[in-house]
Amino acid sequence: MRGLKRGADDYLVKPFALAELLARLQALVRRRYGAISSILEVGDLVIDTGRRSVRKSDQDLDLRPREYALLEHLALRRGRVVTRTEIEHHIYDEHADLVSNAVDAAICRLRHQIDTPDRPSLVQTRRGMGYIMDGAAR
Repeated sequence: MRGLKRGADDYLVKPFALAELLARLQALVRRRYGAISSILEVGDLVIDTGRRSVRKSDQDLDLRPREYALLEHLALRRGRVVTRTEIEHHIYDEHADLVSNAVDAAICRLRHQIDTPDRPSLVQTRRGMGYIMDGAAR
């Protein structure tokens, strides 16, 4: 009760199920970024943050966990520049020994999975700043 009165949004009592903790965290993230549901739509992509799945033009995409994390991170910040540093902190743990182009390589792999040939990429590079997901939202 003391925590809620001091501004906490939620709490869990021990012991708790990890699945419940993850569901509560996902709900907090949706609230933080103004998402009403667990479904994000960007261009022809449908991202289900609850199931951690992605569909493109009615086809399921088989993304690696890091690719999915990057896509979700960019989609939740659609229309805003996301820096390389922010991406590094989000998709790699603090013990990872990263090479200088690790984020660029991750973006390249993601683009290969989500982009449609002969159409502009959903993830645009902003030189010296980072990346922005600018696909047409539905």
